[in-house]
Amino acid sequence: MSRHLLLLSATLLGCLPISVERDHPIEGYALNQFDPQHIAATGQIVCAATGADGPTRCWGDLGAPWRTHELPYTIPGEVGLAHVAVSRNWICGLDDSGRALCAGQDPNGALGLSNPVPTLSVVHEGPFASLKSSSTTTCGLLENRKLVCWGDTSYQVFIGLEDSNQRTPFELELDADDTDFDVGLNHLCAITQNPATVVCWGRQTTQSEPFPTDPRPVFDLTGLPIPDSDALCLGKDHACAVLPTGENGAMQVQCWGDNTHGQVQPTSRGGQLSPQTVNLNIVPDRVFCAEDHTCAVDRERRQVECWGKNSDGQLGGEPVDGIAKVTVLPDVPEGWFQLVGGEDFTCAVEPSHVGGVMYCWGSNQRGQLGNPEVSDTSSRAAVVDFHHDSPRQH
Repeated sequence: MSRHLLLLSATLLGCLPISVERDHPIEGYALNQFDPQHIAATGQIVCAATGADGPTRCWGDLGAPWRTHELPYTIPGEVGLAHVAVSRNWICGLDDSGRALCAGQDPNGALGLSNPVPTLSVVHEGPFASLKSSSTTTCGLLENRKLVCWGDTSYQVFIGLEDSNQRTPFELELDADDTDFDVGLNHLCAITQNPATVVCWGRQTTQSEPFPTDPRPVFDLTGLPIPDSDALCLGKDHACAVLPTGENGAMQVQCWGDNTHGQVQPTSRGGQLSPQTVNLNIVPDRVFCAEDHTCAVDRERRQVECWGKNSDGQLGGEPVDGIAKVTVLPDVPEGWFQLVGGEDFTCAVEPSHVGGVMYCWGSNQRGQLGNPEVSDTSSRAAVVDFHHDSPRQH
């Protein structure tokens, strides 16, 4: 699919107001260059894939071997990525053929590579349909609908894994046809087709048995349409899904897990084993989980509402009854392509065929907003200066 992409020329970068016009908020962009096509975040790190011919760009607290970058930094590699996933120690992604490539620290052989790995290197041939990470674990959905994971196995959350010290990629023994999945800090969830259900397994902070590995049915979807991608998300210790559970099959957000900051149910606190309906002011179409907050986008991809932790303005607006309508983003004609969030910030990106402009808000203490000219921001979103390379490593 062809994409019209943008490039920022070397012009003055300032603390610019958000423009509601179709001109790029930072002056000097030219067409047909590289902009974000797929984004991912965790902790205080953000990365963006720009396609097979483009660079993989990351900013924030990247850790060794790259350290902190307030402007995007290009991760070395011979091929570009179409899809990206980020942990606290490594960056992974998929190339056009569905191979998984990773770079970064390699604790205990998690990537099966040398330690560290500064250049994107093949970890698994796949082919994968999608790839997702938590701060400790990366998993990919193979085209045969099976899950393969690698990373921290210290909590033994992996089905069929006999050796908790096994760190190279391995296939999960999940007795179902997977259609969507996500990875939390020490737990995983999947929406399966056969049987039609939402299942989760791994550490549960809301019960006395900390490490159950058998998949636990969370929601029975028998007779309901299977949701599309981005219908399921996992935060650090919570999970949410957009499901047709409302009146006449209306879509609703259902959340469960740790609710310390109201990221599951903003009107109450305390862990929730059973799914809780989040009463939003929008009809949700997609849901995105950060570490301790959650955001939903409406069916037109125009309105965003967030709830949960708001220590640094990561909800993007003043919470009303626990729900914050995001007021820091401009009005865009074709909606928001994707949202991601980390420990204390949130980012959103427009579709690349209309510019791929990317905005972040919340804390900028480690450069996670991708614009060194702004400080922490809750009153408006910072425009990521996606073209300029970070001139320093510190």
